[in-house]
Amino acid sequence: MSKVLGSTKGQLMRQFLGETGLMTGFAVVLSLLVAFSALPSVAELLNVKLNGSAVFGPEVLTFLLVLAGLTTVLAGFYPAIVLSRYQPVEALKARIRSAGRGQMNLRRSLIVLQFAISQALIIGTIVAYNQVNYVRSADLGYNKEAIIIIPIPDRQPEDINALRARLAGLPAISSMSFGISAPSSENNWDTGFRLEGSAKEADFSVYMRPADTAYVRTYGLQLVAGRVYQPADTISEYVVNESFVKQLGYQDPRQILGKRMALVGNKDFKPIVGVVKDFNLFPSHKHTKPCVLTTLFWAYNKLGIKLAPGQSTESITRVLAEVERTWTNRFPEYIFKYDFLDRTLNDFYKNEERMYLLFQLLAGIAIFIGCLGLYGVVTFMVESRTKEIGIRKTLGASTTSIFGIFSLDFLKLVFIALLIASPVAWYVMNQWLQNFENKIDIEWWVFVLAGVLATSIALFTVSFQSIKAALMNPIRSLRTE
Repeated sequence: MSKVLGSTKGQLMRQFLGETGLMTGFAVVLSLLVAFSALPSVAELLNVKLNGSAVFGPEVLTFLLVLAGLTTVLAGFYPAIVLSRYQPVEALKARIRSAGRGQMNLRRSLIVLQFAISQALIIGTIVAYNQVNYVRSADLGYNKEAIIIIPIPDRQPEDINALRARLAGLPAISSMSFGISAPSSENNWDTGFRLEGSAKEADFSVYMRPADTAYVRTYGLQLVAGRVYQPADTISEYVVNESFVKQLGYQDPRQILGKRMALVGNKDFKPIVGVVKDFNLFPSHKHTKPCVLTTLFWAYNKLGIKLAPGQSTESITRVLAEVERTWTNRFPEYIFKYDFLDRTLNDFYKNEERMYLLFQLLAGIAIFIGCLGLYGVVTFMVESRTKEIGIRKTLGASTTSIFGIFSLDFLKLVFIALLIASPVAWYVMNQWLQNFENKIDIEWWVFVLAGVLATSIALFTVSFQSIKAALMNPIRSLRTE
């Protein structure tokens, strides 16, 4: 009608671009309001401090203006060109909805792209979920349950010994150990060493875990060869882990027993008397390294208390109260602090959990956008094939067969999207998993599950318009041409 009434091609293009720009402007304003409302949740999810300036800052507003301009041009320019080229006669005969092969291929390509992104994020979400669960349940090489970690501020022998003697009499405590840290810790001390008879230092460093003789028993480390070192205030003997033995080229842990070594800066060679099974020195996403345990009193700044099994909440509360009283008597100028080892370890996995939640959020957004695009294309196809549907129903086609006509076309697109998304998602997630010492294998069922989820979502999206078209009265679609 606009062209019949004298509108030029340029006027029509400006009209389409203006309408697109107006909708984009509303979307930008809405996005700012949603972002501002969601700011507290996002800050908690990412564990960062955010305020209103993060949303309404000049960088964000500039980015939104540029994005709005690009969106207006990209979203409005193509339909403006296409629609302004239609001849008035064709438009008035309602042929404007008949999409050419090129336009239909573009729509299908966009659907494939949207669902490929959605399926890649679904695969990433499944893998991240499985990895987080696996890390939490993985064998750390020691026992983390019912262990209280207490910082020691002043390492005087009389204070340490008095604290040990007083707490040893409590029946609720099965074992306790003074050391530099728990087995898994961010507080790590690495150093070089030299074996006796070697002309130079070893070509790798070791991580130190200075601790008393109760360390192995308190944390449940597994001794695989030899024995635990004897009590001492300075270095007298060493216990090493399996990675240390393997790094030196020994196959049998017993082969290392009796070898003598000295740390950098120490000229005295002391014997290696035991080997423990590898345990996690770091949070689980880091690799196990060679480790050495030995006595070194001045480095003991943590007390690990292993509670006896079967303790009730009331019993644990009483133990903590008694520990606090004893601790305060020895260190009255310091504030008593404690934490449970398993809770501390859970904090190590916060980044992985945030990654999993981020995958969920992105996957949800991508699926929603993909469904919107799919719904729009289905609506367009139903409207453009109204007469075809009427003819098929007149010739006896059932509702199920008409639903199948639309569904099959889009299921093919979802399958193509899965073929594109699977290798990309596998590569990205496999690279992410390389950061973990304990990691899962990405199995075939992950891709099948992602395909089933995407197919179900696509069918649900298509079903409403398809069933509506199948139930349409054929008389209404065929009575006019």
